[in-house]
Amino acid sequence: MLRWFVIIACFVSTLISAQQPLWYTNGAVVFADYNSIIRVKGSKETANNGIFTNHGTTTIDSSYINNAFTNGNGTYRVGLHWINNGVFVSDTSEVILEGDNQLITGDSISNFYDLTLTNTGIKRQTLDARCARFLNLNDRELATDFWYMYVDNPSLGAITRTTGFVSSLGQGRLSRFMMSSGTYLFPTGSSVGTLRYRPVEITPDAPNPLQIAVRLANNEAGIDGYNRSFTDSNVCELNPLFYHLMNRVNGSTNADVAIFYDPAADGAWDGISYWDQLVPLWRDMSPVTANTSANPLNYNIKNSWAGWSAEPYILSKVRPAKPIIAGLNPVCGGSTETYQLTNPHPGGTYAWGVTSGGTITTGANGTQETIQWGAGGTQDTISVVQTSAIGCSSWPGVLSVTVNPQPIAAFSATPTTALGSIPIVFTDSSTNANTWLWNFGDGFNSTLSNPQHIYNAEGSYDVMLVIQTAEGCNDTAYTTITIINGIHIPNVFSPNGDGQNDLFEISGTNFDIYNCAIFNRWGHKVFETNKPQVSWDGVTTTGSMAVEGTYFVVLKIKLLNGEEIEYGGTVTVFY
Repeated sequence: MLRWFVIIACFVSTLISAQQPLWYTNGAVVFADYNSIIRVKGSKETANNGIFTNHGTTTIDSSYINNAFTNGNGTYRVGLHWINNGVFVSDTSEVILEGDNQLITGDSISNFYDLTLTNTGIKRQTLDARCARFLNLNDRELATDFWYMYVDNPSLGAITRTTGFVSSLGQGRLSRFMMSSGTYLFPTGSSVGTLRYRPVEITPDAPNPLQIAVRLANNEAGIDGYNRSFTDSNVCELNPLFYHLMNRVNGSTNADVAIFYDPAADGAWDGISYWDQLVPLWRDMSPVTANTSANPLNYNIKNSWAGWSAEPYILSKVRPAKPIIAGLNPVCGGSTETYQLTNPHPGGTYAWGVTSGGTITTGANGTQETIQWGAGGTQDTISVVQTSAIGCSSWPGVLSVTVNPQPIAAFSATPTTALGSIPIVFTDSSTNANTWLWNFGDGFNSTLSNPQHIYNAEGSYDVMLVIQTAEGCNDTAYTTITIINGIHIPNVFSPNGDGQNDLFEISGTNFDIYNCAIFNRWGHKVFETNKPQVSWDGVTTTGSMAVEGTYFVVLKIKLLNGEEIEYGGTVTVFY
């Protein structure tokens, strides 16, 4: 049953805080019973040791002024200001600020049980205030200004809202008491300048007593003395629009800290930095996890944050790690080598560079690149800058590479088409060679720089020369030698008439000898024939016998394919 029970001792008309109270209890005791309804078409003031106990619903169109003692479990619906200069015992009551712009003011802190904000305008504090159970923001702004609003209920849902938020100035904060390892919302925002709602979420590591206070500073941090150009080397860029102030009021538990932002209005950020008062500068808090799939706001979260001695926190772009380049070093001039990053930035882009001793051959924008080195004998440098997906570039990663002199294998062979048993002379013309390894293609090898080799069987032979520099760099050159059957040229004969080895004869197949000339050591021709079968008995062109010694043989030969070759050799005459 609805009851309305009011005891009124006295009404005095007087001015309180420039207001004319409609209901002024001057020392009187007023009791509003449960389910009772009181409506004041103006302001109400309790004064001069008066007591107002409200268990019903009291609607005050103007201000409620408590200059004495107020208690009870009822509801206070206030159309203008809440002015507490006395003792307010909230019990389990609810204060509803349902006017336009309203103040929570007075000389004494109001300890609300439930505080609900409705209707229009900004609800503004001029001193600290507390909520024992619920702070119901709905769609309103609670401006704590330079003061604290303490929410003492450790329930995760102690603050409710639709689009409402808490704004603060200076050292003002929204403070929450926590006793859970769940996530606590700090719905911070501001209507000063650009309207912004940029909340913070705190998730304690353990269900221990913990009290954190948060404020959105809706301006560039440098205005408040936190110069954004003072950063450590890991910070690439700082949010120029706003930052947060946070402090751990009580407790020692670490907690996850998530700061929210609007990517469309604020840009993209992947880190959080804090202001180090001792240095002073902004320090990167990496590792920080960036969540870009939240809706409508993204957030960056730092897990198990322990550095609560800091207060200013700001969204940042984290400079990617300096690239680490892996690959062969030292290298050989003229070689092609592949280099790769061992720490590529996820989703990043890459810009490679190399000094003039090398050329990047694969585009210079991947995590792995191929470099063609020049002639060498130099100290060259590879550099890489990696840029994050949100446009922050690393410091250059550098690898100094020693490029040893380039070996260039080259040689000539004389002749390249020859008869078997004719020595082939190989002449090296390589650059920077220190050792030589010849493979003549017939199972024989040599380590001489300029070897000779005789082939004993008809066919084509691929000759390979591998050279190596003093630094161990290799190069290879090739040619092909063609052998047409063979030829036998004696290197000694004795024209003494004893019937043994009296003639110098040349034999072979698949060729024609069309000229053979023999010269003594002074270059005088002692024998010549144009017959295809060569046979010399030692008689010289002067009719005398050749003296003992070494003679030079020059053959001009025509192969079956029409090719003409010339061969020089020696023969020794003895008796």
